[in-house]
Amino acid sequence: MKTLFSKILAVMILLFFFTTSTFAISYKLGMFEPVHHGYFAGSVNYNNYNIAVSLYGEICVYDVSNNEYELVNSIDCNFKLSSYSLNPVVYQHYMYIPTRQKLLIFDLSELPEIKFVKSYPLDGSVTYVYSIAKYGNILALGGISKRSALLLSLEDPENPVELSLVETNSTRVTKSVDITDKYLITASLYEGLSIWDISDVYNPVLIKEFDIPKMICAYIVNNDYIIISDNYRLKLINISNPENIGDPVEIYNDNIGITGVFTLNQNLLIFNINKSLFCNLSELSNPSNINWKIDNLDFYCVNTNITDMGGGIYKIFCRDYYDSKTIFEINDSSQSITRISSINGEDFRNDGDIVTYNNYLYTVTYGKGIAIYRIGTDDKLELIKTDRLNNTIFNPTGLKDITITSSNKSTQHYLLVNDTYKFVIADLSDPENPSVISSTNAYIRSYCYSEPYLFVYYDSSKEITIFDLSDVSNPQQVSTLELTDSQQASIYYYNDYLYVGKYIIDVSDKANPQVVSDTTPAIKLTGLDDYLFCWPTSTSNTLKILKLTDPLNPEEVQTIYLGASYVYSMNLFTENLPMNDMVVCSFNATNATLPKTVIIKYNSRDEKFDIRYFLDSEVKGIAFGSNYAFVSQIGKAPLALFGLAFSIPHIANTWGWETDLVLDNIADRNDNITYYLEDGIKTVQKTTDISPYEQKTIPLAEGQCGEVIMPFSSYLAFKVSYHHTEEHGIAEFTLNYFYDKSFTLYTPQYLSSNLTWMGLATANCEDDVPGISLDAYDNTGNLLERANYVPHPMERYASVLSNIYTQTDWQDIAKVRVESNGFFNGLTISGNGNSQLLFTPAVYDSFKNDTRYLPHIDVKGYWNTYLVLDNPTDSDITINLILYSQGNEVVNENKTVPANSNLTILLNDYADKNVDCGKISNCGSELVSRLAYRFNSTGATAEFLINGYEHSYFLALNLPAYRADVLTWWGIALMNPNDSAVTVTLKAYANGQVIDTATVNLNPHTKMADLLENIFTNLNGQTVERVIAQTSTAPILGLNICGSNQDRYLFTKAFFY
Repeated sequence: MKTLFSKILAVMILLFFFTTSTFAISYKLGMFEPVHHGYFAGSVNYNNYNIAVSLYGEICVYDVSNNEYELVNSIDCNFKLSSYSLNPVVYQHYMYIPTRQKLLIFDLSELPEIKFVKSYPLDGSVTYVYSIAKYGNILALGGISKRSALLLSLEDPENPVELSLVETNSTRVTKSVDITDKYLITASLYEGLSIWDISDVYNPVLIKEFDIPKMICAYIVNNDYIIISDNYRLKLINISNPENIGDPVEIYNDNIGITGVFTLNQNLLIFNINKSLFCNLSELSNPSNINWKIDNLDFYCVNTNITDMGGGIYKIFCRDYYDSKTIFEINDSSQSITRISSINGEDFRNDGDIVTYNNYLYTVTYGKGIAIYRIGTDDKLELIKTDRLNNTIFNPTGLKDITITSSNKSTQHYLLVNDTYKFVIADLSDPENPSVISSTNAYIRSYCYSEPYLFVYYDSSKEITIFDLSDVSNPQQVSTLELTDSQQASIYYYNDYLYVGKYIIDVSDKANPQVVSDTTPAIKLTGLDDYLFCWPTSTSNTLKILKLTDPLNPEEVQTIYLGASYVYSMNLFTENLPMNDMVVCSFNATNATLPKTVIIKYNSRDEKFDIRYFLDSEVKGIAFGSNYAFVSQIGKAPLALFGLAFSIPHIANTWGWETDLVLDNIADRNDNITYYLEDGIKTVQKTTDISPYEQKTIPLAEGQCGEVIMPFSSYLAFKVSYHHTEEHGIAEFTLNYFYDKSFTLYTPQYLSSNLTWMGLATANCEDDVPGISLDAYDNTGNLLERANYVPHPMERYASVLSNIYTQTDWQDIAKVRVESNGFFNGLTISGNGNSQLLFTPAVYDSFKNDTRYLPHIDVKGYWNTYLVLDNPTDSDITINLILYSQGNEVVNENKTVPANSNLTILLNDYADKNVDCGKISNCGSELVSRLAYRFNSTGATAEFLINGYEHSYFLALNLPAYRADVLTWWGIALMNPNDSAVTVTLKAYANGQVIDTATVNLNPHTKMADLLENIFTNLNGQTVERVIAQTSTAPILGLNICGSNQDRYLFTKAFFY
């Protein structure tokens, strides 16, 4: 039964949909579900058992008597630890686990059974315990502030007694605590170390403090030394004489992070994430001459504990964040370490940023580096692997897709991975195998990028650091600025200013950044162009929006109420959104029933931002693939969203024109879509149902442009069809999920002598009013003329080229480059009068395949077939052209397309070889390719773009049955691009039903092209709406070929997934 809130929420969403045009987003679970065994934070050994504790309250007991981890018991205690790495301690047969406000006591006397004894309240003296240590019957708990520690007596193990509380003037977390019979040390994260004399445990005496800005953790060794981790280095402090304690001395300079320090009989043993380091204890007296024995473990130890087996033999029990477990045997006398056993953990957890590049998705994980997914065409993410990038990253906390533009203006994509103590830059030339280019030490909590500078903020050290990434192989630190007060992890760059919490920093001089203001009402923020989105306080249930018209004096323009009474954590981001007019605000609130994520969109008509969608879970990152959106949630795999908008760039419904939206449902279930019709003044919203396998034609009698919102779970193909009622010209194209701030419209200049006009249509896809520039070029890349236009919100601009470019002959224009500061879509429109039309969608700067196929070539005397190649780069591109005749390779030639130029190849030049299909390779990702046809005697033409991704095991050839009053013949063409034969099963549909089937055998590199009545023998005069072509062994290509005699054509690529 639905709750009242869910009913209200449904109504709110429905009202949003029916009151304004929106980029609708919803979600769907189950793309890739991880296995959860808990997020293990620590463990301890007792007798022959290893007891592991989860961050979220799960305790697992493993029998390790046979040098293997055998799970023998598991209980859920429903508590939460304060630290991601916190070993319990054992005294006698009792185990002590500190939580946020309590010390939990368990009886281990009857292992593998565990009995809960009691909880000891901490009463506010030390809360959120981050560290614990024991010596004898004295327990030390490190608290959240004042570099504090609470000493407890365990003389009565079930009833701890407070002995004393130590504090300093520090405001930082006591991240590390250690204790002996003589000393207590408390180390605060990124700040310093305090050393206490506890000869009198009731009255500890502070004897020494060190200011250590990069402090991580500290351990006492034999009452003589302290080992500390300080900014990638190990340091040693000699405390053998408490009246003359020496300064820290560096003893090792390649530290990633200490996960265990053990004092053996003869040696000091240190575990350093993925290494072990031995040195003889006697060498510590001369720290400049320590002879380290280092072993690479091939295992990331985030938690270690030790058992003394006697005779100088020890066992080290290690685990990583995924609960992968390894046992090492240590020989003290020989300084040797031997792996005894290993068990891979199955826990898999994505948490944080998501980046999409081409057809791949990257996300951060705990303990396994980054996860790399392939975005498939079947609604699913395929996990390829997790990758620690040559062991350079361990626990990444952030990802960013950065670009570097070279001197020749080519742009290269890189993946920047933040690993808290460093950032790694990886080349994405091979998307499945990112290759590390550089690794740079840097403390990072948040960062932003403005080419070529990386701005890094670390809240604990209060530092802003600027790096120059011009040379990605060798990033250079430019400057560092320390702020007065620590701010929450957020940073935004705009016009030479950085916004960090309350601070505004002038970074126009990268070598000398300066704080210019500290009054911004934000402890966490994000930005969107010239807007700041600020979370003003740590409990605020509002989001304040500030305008940066004057970057030094942000003006508050709006407050958005999030609906929660008390928000205690906040994530704000705009990264990786396909249209930068949306902000994702994700938060944790005390109201458990409320949604935890809102998506905010700007509406220029009201000149304000509106909440457009709610999501009932906390989101850490969002990114978009070619058709899908993905978010990252805490403890879950990426979650797919739906509601992606397909823009309709041009609607013609006057002067004899008809425009139809054609829906093809290629699934056996009912569906529903929402579409919007826009004219720059008003928005008309409509919805329609579509039955299984139905082809539905919707006349678009209103608006100039529009958009269709497709649910993620749908299998729908959208086409826009045009018809001139008097001259009977017809055109159509399949809608794609594409709009951008720049794209190119390629004209059919190669046919200009047969055309009477060429034109273009662009649609403003935003509520904002950005201007656009339209640069016309000839076929050798020369700029002919520039035009500018400022459209209304959600308005179409359509005109013939001769009206746009009054100083240029329209027949000389080969392409028009469209640039804007907002998102647009576009279409090339051309014709011979209105009886023969060529409408071709815009080409975006998106990835195209290196190899592309030519599924249908007809070189009979009365046909011309053209291969049209456009090179938008500054370098020549040489492609390899291979043509086939009945499966035999008869042409193999190289063709060079000059830089910024066009090359049109008339394939009829190979008519003597009877070529019928082919392919081009070595195209790279930027070459634009088209296949075009012309019937010589009538001038009938057809053209479509090819990008190399048209082949599939399942093709839907959605035929223009809705033009049965104009067309006189319907056919299809299929090509087998493979080296082996394929059998294709064909199903013909009409009125949502299969009306006939056929089977076609295609030999390697052959095609089949024929009329439907020659392929299917039982059509009985019915008009076919769709042909489904399916294979089980190899992918194929398909093409609709339809016409009205030989006077006009409709050739459309098959829809595939």
